[in-house]
Amino acid sequence: MNPYKLSIPLEEIEKFANVTYCAGYGKDRDYELLAKAVQIAKSSETVIIFAGTTEIIESEGYDREDIRLPDCQLELIEKVYEANKNIVVVTNSGSALAFAEFQHYSKAVLHAWMQGQAGGRAIAEILFGKVNPSGKLSETFTVSLESTPSYLNFPGDIRKVKYAESV
Repeated sequence: MNPYKLSIPLEEIEKFANVTYCAGYGKDRDYELLAKAVQIAKSSETVIIFAGTTEIIESEGYDREDIRLPDCQLELIEKVYEANKNIVVVTNSGSALAFAEFQHYSKAVLHAWMQGQAGGRAIAEILFGKVNPSGKLSETFTVSLESTPSYLNFPGDIRKVKYAESV
């Protein structure tokens, strides 16, 4: 699908602030990227970390193994926090995430779901206070996977999933 007009979060944020960008992780741990991100964080007023599951572990046709962020992203958040306590984490995923492992490292968490073509602009406007994010979640965010009613029957198998939690 080709969007009519795509807004990229980095480009939209640059309209509000002077930005130094650095990738902090790849598909797996990358200690060079991590070290560079930590170094940049030391000299930054505020750090915005984008994390999530959309490109790494989430897709149609299979279930995620858990609701955690990947370890490389959790490590990035922790190490950057050691260098700069003024962190905002923006998460992207198609479903709930466990925030307990990283929320105490951040001043704020913005869950952006899987945004559409104008998502970058929406994220920037929320981060810089131009709009107030409001609405009702259609999904419950639990503290951990073990807190969900379906935990004892998860993940099932490719042919059959038992929904024993009832109403």
